[in-house]
Amino acid sequence: MAAQSGHLPWASLLRLEAASLHTEALDFAGAAAIAREELRGPSLTQAGRQRAMFELAFAHLGLGEFDEAYAAFTAPQLVVAAGIEAMPWSGQVLLRRGLGQLWLARGKLDRAHREAEALHDLAAAAADPPLRASAARLLAEIALEEGRLSQAETFLRDALAAIEGYEVPVVEWRIAASAARVHGRLRHRSDAEAARMRSAALVSRLADSLSPDHELRGSFLGHRSVREVLGPRGAGPRSRRRS
Repeated sequence: MAAQSGHLPWASLLRLEAASLHTEALDFAGAAAIAREELRGPSLTQAGRQRAMFELAFAHLGLGEFDEAYAAFTAPQLVVAAGIEAMPWSGQVLLRRGLGQLWLARGKLDRAHREAEALHDLAAAAADPPLRASAARLLAEIALEEGRLSQAETFLRDALAAIEGYEVPVVEWRIAASAARVHGRLRHRSDAEAARMRSAALVSRLADSLSPDHELRGSFLGHRSVREVLGPRGAGPRSRRRS
């Protein structure tokens, strides 16, 4: 999870970067444990507390603990009294992305769409290709759940265009997995399989960047969303699986 480091002490910054790495590797329990430990620290700075709360919120979200995730995303440490728009740009990005994913997971598609549109606007103003791609993919996932399959395809093309020329497999494997689900719903079997295989290749590259006995390799390859794209050839991707 990209986040602003601010003026965090090095030790705290490294631990929170570790929490972010656990989240990217889909080890949400590990990320939550690191974030909770940081939040218990008596000398944690305000910037550190905000960063730790975001890490904890995304970990809860990944674990499917939606009430806890909402409580963390809306905690006073994150949302200032003046509202989201008064937050720093980086905080707005994390909050909009988190709430968009949360409402999508809960099936509150209107609320998810509002957050995703706000995230898309924030991303459009930044020279951050992975963020632009992630915002477009979130819009695609919402469109998929709403049955707007043509629009979902368009958003996914936008996501891929945003990272064209960049090496960001941690973003691209999710885009390809989303594309496999969209093509599957459209009954475009060959396109669905091609997208799944592309996602699987990227997943394998990420896993192979870790040593065989690395704890995060096991958590990554064992997650349902990863097992889905690594599934047997010809297995149709399920439409409602997200990561």
